Amino acid sequence: MTHWDRTPVGPDGACCGTAVYRREPVYVTDIRSDPLWDSYRHLVEPYGVRAVWARPLFSSEGKALGTFAILYRDVGSPSAHRLAVD
Repeated sequence: MTHWDRTPVGPDGACCGTAVYRREPVYVTDIRSDPLWDSYRHLVEPYGVRAVWARPLFSSEGKALGTFAILYRDVGSPSAHRLAVD
């Protein structure tokens, strides 16, 4: 696997970098068609990744600590139930 340990924080930083930039979760239902993944999809497509959901993590002072992301082999978005549990 290609080593990839950071995504730049910004408006086009795949899911994780964009989630930190926006300070909110980012749910990409299909990385093949989402422009957030234009510069990154080649890194995950060989592994069958099709959807990524990322949630930013912040300290109590508001400092970005990182993200929690879930990668899926199928396209899709979180259900209302899953969003309510998160």
